[in-house]
Amino acid sequence: MDKISVDELIPMKQLPRVVIIGAGFGGLQAAKALANAPVQVMLIDKQNYHLFQPLLYQVATSLLAPTEIAYPVRSIFRHQKNLEFLLAEVVGIDLERGDHLCQHPDLVCRCAGLLSAR
Repeated sequence: MDKISVDELIPMKQLPRVVIIGAGFGGLQAAKALANAPVQVMLIDKQNYHLFQPLLYQVATSLLAPTEIAYPVRSIFRHQKNLEFLLAEVVGIDLERGDHLCQHPDLVCRCAGLLSAR
C-alpha cells in the first residue's frame, strides 16, 4: 500500500485541521459542533454509515426497515463545507508522534488525532 500524508488528504487552507476517528454518536456530535468553526475537519470511519444500534432488534423483528436505523455518513454532512469523510479503518497510533495510522482500500495515511479508550 502507498503512504500518503495528511497534507495530501486535507489541503492546507491556512486553517487548523481536526481529525475525528469514528462516526458514532461522539464523532457525529463533534463534527456537527465544528460546522461553523474556522477549521478543516476530517472524519474517519471504517463504515460509510452511522448505525443506531438500540433499534436493531426492531429490524430483526421486521418492525423497522434497515434504512430507518442506518444513515449514510456523507448524507448527514452533505451541507457541511469544512468536512471531508474518509472511509478507512484506524489500525494503529504512534503515541510519541501523536499520529494514527489508518488503512484505506487504496492507501495508508498518517494524520494527527486522538484515540478514545474503550
